[in-house]
Amino acid sequence: MTQCKKIMQQTSKDLDSLISHFKTRLFPYAYNIIGDSLAAEDLVHDVLNHYFIETPSHIRQPESYLTRAVINKAINHKNLLRTKLESYPGHWLPTPVLTEEIIYKRADQEEIINYSLLVLLEKLNAKERAVFILKETYEYSHEEIASILEIKTEHSRQLLKRSKEKLDRKQDLRSDYDLDQKKMLEQLTEAILNNNLEKVKNVLAEDVKTISDGGEKVSAARKMLIGPNRVTRFLQAIYGKYLPDSTQMEFTKINHLPAITFSVNGSVFRCMMFDIQKGQIENIYIVVNPDKLQKLNTH
Repeated sequence: MTQCKKIMQQTSKDLDSLISHFKTRLFPYAYNIIGDSLAAEDLVHDVLNHYFIETPSHIRQPESYLTRAVINKAINHKNLLRTKLESYPGHWLPTPVLTEEIIYKRADQEEIINYSLLVLLEKLNAKERAVFILKETYEYSHEEIASILEIKTEHSRQLLKRSKEKLDRKQDLRSDYDLDQKKMLEQLTEAILNNNLEKVKNVLAEDVKTISDGGEKVSAARKMLIGPNRVTRFLQAIYGKYLPDSTQMEFTKINHLPAITFSVNGSVFRCMMFDIQKGQIENIYIVVNPDKLQKLNTH
């Protein structure tokens, strides 16, 4: 091998390593703002492509430059998505992202927002959401946020205040996933399959809610279901007539919440995430939209 080829190969490896580093660092910004992992990956890819093709020589801090570019493009994308969602059938839920340490290595999982909060943030407009995430997740100062978004510092403070007023309740950006929660899901599944309805209701909060997202391709409950009785009947249907033969269930962690994935022949067709507070299930998020389950089939 010639010296020239060796240098080219080494340069290629260095570039691949650099791109991988940036993808890992930038993905959570885009995903947390947009709520769609596929769109976030595409956006980061486009930003990096443009950067490395143009190779701006005047940029002394590439990571800061790229972070700014990703955040602002994510805000623009979220604004466009809002318009499209006006005709979305039923509820729109964020794309689930695996946060199991062993199997998920594509992003800095500590910076992936808790799924319950990600759903709650849909109440905010794109810029309010970005300010909230940058301040509360990444601990940026208002001066730094103002510089990134090209707004005044006082405007950043106002956006944060407004975003907090719109959220129903204070919620942690991350929740502690533990083995007790996984055990609760296993017991819940066993109780449903054994038709032990009282045991099912015992782990459901009085105001438990179920939200489903099937998109345009799969039938799903269009309305939010509230209360132990309605949720229990719905869970019976999911584990009964809506459960194909040879279904495999896997207990896992998605966006820092305990979750169950349902698959046939290795392909996930349903994902259920459980918001557990003080030993009871408060919210159940069910994604059956196949477009949003693609990444769960690639780990």
